[in-house]
Amino acid sequence: MKANLEAIILRIFNKLFSCKLELDHIEFIRLLCKEKIFFKQDDVEAIKLVIQEGLRINDDNVASIGLVIKEELRIEENNIAPIGLLIKEELHINENNVASIRLVVQEDLRITSRNVGPIKVLIDGVTKDSVFGTRLSVELFRQLDKIVLLNRLGDIADLSEGIQLCYSQEGESLILDRFFDFRTQGFYVDVGAHHPKRFSNTYSAYKRGWRGINIDPTPGVKELFDEIRPDDMSFSLAISNVEGIQDFYLFSEPALNTFSKSLADEYQQLGYELIEVRPIESKKLATLFYECRIEKKIDFMSIDVEDHELQVLQSNDWSAFRPAVLLVEILNFDMLQADSYPVHSFIIDKGYVLFARTYNTLFYKDVT
Repeated sequence: MKANLEAIILRIFNKLFSCKLELDHIEFIRLLCKEKIFFKQDDVEAIKLVIQEGLRINDDNVASIGLVIKEELRIEENNIAPIGLLIKEELHINENNVASIRLVVQEDLRITSRNVGPIKVLIDGVTKDSVFGTRLSVELFRQLDKIVLLNRLGDIADLSEGIQLCYSQEGESLILDRFFDFRTQGFYVDVGAHHPKRFSNTYSAYKRGWRGINIDPTPGVKELFDEIRPDDMSFSLAISNVEGIQDFYLFSEPALNTFSKSLADEYQQLGYELIEVRPIESKKLATLFYECRIEKKIDFMSIDVEDHELQVLQSNDWSAFRPAVLLVEILNFDMLQADSYPVHSFIIDKGYVLFARTYNTLFYKDVT
């Protein structure tokens, strides 16, 4: 009789709130009633998500869920996994650290199994017995103006190296951060990617949640990207306006690797050691994009290919693939004679304007 009554109540509840509750959830409902956790209409979608994700709420963590609702922390599709992880890891949220959790939700920080350790420290608080002897405060993160955010602490290897705000050679990623207002999602293309971290214009964005395409012909670089940045697409090939096989000059300093024989000769005159000349497959940028079926908007594209930038630009289909921002290396660029540089003129003709620069990198934005 009791089981039948519960089934009837459950059917009514499901119809009223368009849920798919089962008998297994009865204890969950009882617990919510017992703890006097009352939901408003705005909370219904959140609770449905909690149930759908199979998050078993029990006596140990019901207070945490009550606090989430009381503080109006909106649980949505994008952050249900982090909330689930908080419950799974038995991180008990209380009045003292609800501000931290609110920041996690508001800033759309991706909590994963890789970085739940640091999150535990933030929630549990550092005790007097710890080596730090203080309590981490969410206000510290606010004062850093979103630069040092929890998701940037996700890579434990980076934590061991110390907090690094910029991995670019000349601070390019800091300009990108400012332009895109520290967005946590986006899509990039890095032509001449060189290394997953070193001199990278995209690694800071990757750590914050962006994803994209990395292209570099240097042997072994693709494998390194696949290991350190597995959520990106990485390719070991050259980008050029001619498809086929081209000579690639490999130096003891990999950042100098180039397809330009004249630039390779110049580097050798400066004392850099040429290791070998290797034939490498080249492909047009548009060909690669079509093969990858790129349908999303490219937020920015970085091109640093040691005097081969024009050929890369010429190989794109600009009617189909238009990055909002272009970063292009132009060595020895003179602003007073900008029109004399073929790369600059090509980009301007495609409907872009120069809006920022570092020592060797120029930033263009699409104004079409």
